[in-house]
Amino acid sequence: MTFNFLQLVNTCHNRIGNDLDGLLVASAEPFIANPEILALEVELANPDFDETDIIRTREKLEILLEGYKERDKIRQSEQDKDIALNQIKYMGLASVCARVLGKKLDKSEQCSVWDRRPLRKTQVRYGLFVY
Repeated sequence: MTFNFLQLVNTCHNRIGNDLDGLLVASAEPFIANPEILALEVELANPDFDETDIIRTREKLEILLEGYKERDKIRQSEQDKDIALNQIKYMGLASVCARVLGKKLDKSEQCSVWDRRPLRKTQVRYGLFVY
């Protein structure tokens, strides 16, 4: 999962420097959250939740809810007007990671000694973001 995420960040960063067309799609419509999220949250918060239903267990519903929330984050980032208006071109890599992917880029390795071998895992991870 981490490697795929780092590949995605690297691809996004490379595309931002060259061409944003198609990376983020502007939307004229306001963002509307998935109504199933609220319905599932209400159902899970109900003190009379039916624990005997083997189809709609609390664990399955929580997993489903997280999936809905993750998809909504992606949909919302696609519709974010700041990003769609190409303001992302003026952001640094850390801001791009935070805004587009919802992940924080740890820049503590930015000024580390890169000539020493072997590189630490944290250096390799940071290098995947930057290069």
